[in-house]
Amino acid sequence: MYSKDRKPPRNKPAVFGRKEYVFSMGVASWVGGPAIRFLTLSARTCSSDRMESLSFSTGIRNIIFGLLVAVGGWVRAASIADSAGYAVRLCVSTGDERVKIQGRQITIIDGDVHDVLTREVDGAIEIDIGKHGLQSRAFSHTPRSIVIESQNAFVVKGRRLVGKLEVRNDAKQKLLIVNHLPLEKYLQGILVAEMAPNWPLEALKAQAVASRTYAVYKILSNQEQAYDVSSTTLDQVYRGIADESVRVTRAVLATRGKVLVYANRPAEALFHSCCGGRTRSAESVFGNPVAYLIAVEDRDCEGCPREFWRTRIGLRQLAARVGGNLKKPVAVKQVRHAGDGIELVFQNHASTKLTNHKLRRLLGERVLWSPGFTWRLEGADMVFEGRGNGHGVGMCQWGARAMAERGRGYREILTKYYPGCKLRAMF
Repeated sequence: MYSKDRKPPRNKPAVFGRKEYVFSMGVASWVGGPAIRFLTLSARTCSSDRMESLSFSTGIRNIIFGLLVAVGGWVRAASIADSAGYAVRLCVSTGDERVKIQGRQITIIDGDVHDVLTREVDGAIEIDIGKHGLQSRAFSHTPRSIVIESQNAFVVKGRRLVGKLEVRNDAKQKLLIVNHLPLEKYLQGILVAEMAPNWPLEALKAQAVASRTYAVYKILSNQEQAYDVSSTTLDQVYRGIADESVRVTRAVLATRGKVLVYANRPAEALFHSCCGGRTRSAESVFGNPVAYLIAVEDRDCEGCPREFWRTRIGLRQLAARVGGNLKKPVAVKQVRHAGDGIELVFQNHASTKLTNHKLRRLLGERVLWSPGFTWRLEGADMVFEGRGNGHGVGMCQWGARAMAERGRGYREILTKYYPGCKLRAMF
């Protein structure tokens, strides 16, 4: 995951689908013996009845909802819910000129005027970009955006999806498909893709909390964007509902609503596969310091497939990949150490400096398995030797597995990898 640390705007309307909510903050209060923390948020719906197409409930409006993240004193929070619960806007496809969506009893709604274009269509629907908007044999108009509903699952590019689909043009005039689905349902698909379902249950619980927290963080950060999270390693991998597991469902239910917070805000709970013995700080990898994403010694990270790795890359291949930053790629003349990265000097005397993380992004995550590497020149080749798999920031999944196998609970796992964060029940 490579998200940047963005703070959600305060006291600013948050756009969720076709609704805008304006929130009023409350104060954390302590009542009686046990401490009871509460936050009241009022929602003002700025939409007509026809604008309920992206809501997960058509009969319930103006529900009291909120994110309880108080640790005492004043509370900061922002709602991440639509009218029926906590929801995620997941980008499942972008960049295509035509897309096929399969399903049963499909209803298609104009995303702007909210008129029903087609009801209860069975089979495959092909949608492409026309001169004046979206076009398909399934409807006669050319709307700028559509919402697709069904009581059954959809199939898009081989993935089974539930919830609602929003289809519109992106900034490059290509098709953008956003899946609106309940947060907890989203998590079940995430865990199957991000961690092996047969791993210890406490490790799966830790992953469920980390993934839920990261999703909440992104929802709050991307309120004004077209979607909250992608379905790739840029955020969290999501392959749909086909591979959902009973053990994964148990982990999600056992931690239902629980998130990590730091300074009364949801944490950016990054994670990775294998740290190779020591996690990395957010500052060393992404350039921005985060108090709870610091380097942690991890003796539990053992036995992962990429604990140690070695890669050889020719200078000619390196120039072709990295030289894309220059107007005209030329051969590499010299390679130098430059702080926590490298400096490449080209034959035309141009040069470029790259951090280990940026070099990994350019060469490929399956070429340089982590930013934790050293390098040396051997003739016309560069030899990279490193430890770990992934960016190395936050929770090490293989370390979490080993801790769970030693009998450690998910709370202890999360405390180790996100120091200073507290576990809170969001709902």
